Amino acid sequence: MITTKPKAKIVCVPGVEAIAREMTTSSQVGIILNRVKKLHLSSLLQVGLSNLPYLFKIVKKDFAVGIKVLTELEILKLRELGQPRIVALHQQMVDMAVALGRPKVIEYFLVMARTYGYIPYLNTCNVEPLVKTLSTIRYIPNNLVIVTSDDQNEGIMQYMKISHLIFLVIGSK
Repeated sequence: MITTKPKAKIVCVPGVEAIAREMTTSSQVGIILNRVKKLHLSSLLQVGLSNLPYLFKIVKKDFAVGIKVLTELEILKLRELGQPRIVALHQQMVDMAVALGRPKVIEYFLVMARTYGYIPYLNTCNVEPLVKTLSTIRYIPNNLVIVTSDDQNEGIMQYMKISHLIFLVIGSK
């Protein structure tokens, strides 16, 4: 199904642009610590408990878990400011996860949507590879929205029209 209007304001995480700026003065660990310092105690407890099962992977610097923690810290900060209804995983994260064969990045984001009660959006320039990647993920929420541009080939546009997935096509007339 194709739509051209978002249901509400979309918040995009992680803030890749801000992270890039911070990388000039801080390490990856420093960036996470800076975000941790900005959270309320209840959010700190929540992020700590939710990531206990991933502790070994965090120590091993697992890419997907690192993105999960960074994203979760931003989501919790946003919740403290007023819970967002719609949260999108940044296009660079989605397309990089697909290109590198790391579906866990997307899977963790979708599981967090259920945990924190937001509508998940995935931004992408590469619909076909993303759909193939989604086919490998066990939990796909019914309210998942894939955001893309209208410059897709005719076959992809036809698929988007008949698919049970929701596609938000930016640039449509």
